[in-house]
Amino acid sequence: MYLDADYDNSAANDVPNTIFAADARRLSAATLLTLEVTTGRIQAAGTVSLEAGSGIVLLDDLSSAATGNAVVISADFDSEGDGTLTVVSGKMINTDNGNLLISAWDLDIVGSITSGTAEFSIHGSQSTQTYGIGAGQDMTISDNELGRFTAGGLTIGEPDSGSFIVTGVTTANSNSVATLTLFATKAGSTVTFRGAESNFDKGILVQAMGGIALSTSVTAKSGLTNLYAGTGTLTIEASSSLSTTDQKLI
Repeated sequence: MYLDADYDNSAANDVPNTIFAADARRLSAATLLTLEVTTGRIQAAGTVSLEAGSGIVLLDDLSSAATGNAVVISADFDSEGDGTLTVVSGKMINTDNGNLLISAWDLDIVGSITSGTAEFSIHGSQSTQTYGIGAGQDMTISDNELGRFTAGGLTIGEPDSGSFIVTGVTTANSNSVATLTLFATKAGSTVTFRGAESNFDKGILVQAMGGIALSTSVTAKSGLTNLYAGTGTLTIEASSSLSTTDQKLI
């Protein structure tokens, strides 16, 4: 499904050129969903859900008309493993302090995403799906992509998540999401920090049922740091370290 509310790419004599979703509406496509409004806007009046079986592409800004309304985006609702959420360069998702939930097989965020002071959650579309932050996995979120997110707290993963690999998170790209939570509580799922050292500007919470491994150094510069290794172990390899800047470590 391709919805283009501004086919002539002009605001002359035909404003507002808007894709408008009324409160509590769902827009669904069996395969790919693409939304475009070159000189207009994609706007949600209240809570809104976008879902597609093979990916969602936002070619223009998606925004909430009022503050505090939830936005749910499912780019791979049939869980086939082929649904990527794409936000192109210069465009953004802005929930105006409403909670944001994104479910996808992968993300391609060259633009930006903000939930303001509200929570932002990212779920994989398949159980046991793996996650990479700065590392290639089923869902890969680069350090630069992380820096394009703004939230009052970012949670990645959910109860059926597979394992995580985290590499080279920088202070500059982790400072706009408040505390980062990595959620891998499925039996056997692990979280591994490796490669370039990682720095979390606002703290980090890790819940991994199968254990947590640090083969590189991890630093949390402010906020609570809580590592829960479940039925596994917390392993810090030689020459690696776990540290905070005068903050509580649990």
